[in-house]
Amino acid sequence: FVRYANKDPENGVGIHTFTLAEFLSEPGQNPVVYRWKWVLEHAAEFLGVPTNGKTIVTTGVSIDWFDDEGKVVREVAYWDFVKPALDLGLPVMNSH
Repeated sequence: FVRYANKDPENGVGIHTFTLAEFLSEPGQNPVVYRWKWVLEHAAEFLGVPTNGKTIVTTGVSIDWFDDEGKVVREVAYWDFVKPALDLGLPVMNSH
C-alpha cells in the first residue's frame, strides 16, 4: 500500500486521493460499508496503461470487517473500471 501514500508528483507513482463519499452502514458495526471516490494524479500509468498525463477518477464501494481491536481483517471492494478505461482510450465492449 506504499504507493497510495506517495506524495512526490515527479516520480511517476502518482498522487492517490481517496475521499469518503458516504457511509452505508453504521460505523462500529460489522461489516462497515462505504462509498468512496479515487483520484489519481501525476501517474505515469494506471494498471499498466500509460496515462499520458491524464487524471484518473473512479468510484467504488468497500465492505470492511473489523476485529475486536478495530483493525480491518477482511475487505471486499467493488469499483468502476469502465470510466478510467474509457478515459484512457481503451476499448470497452458493450454488453447490450
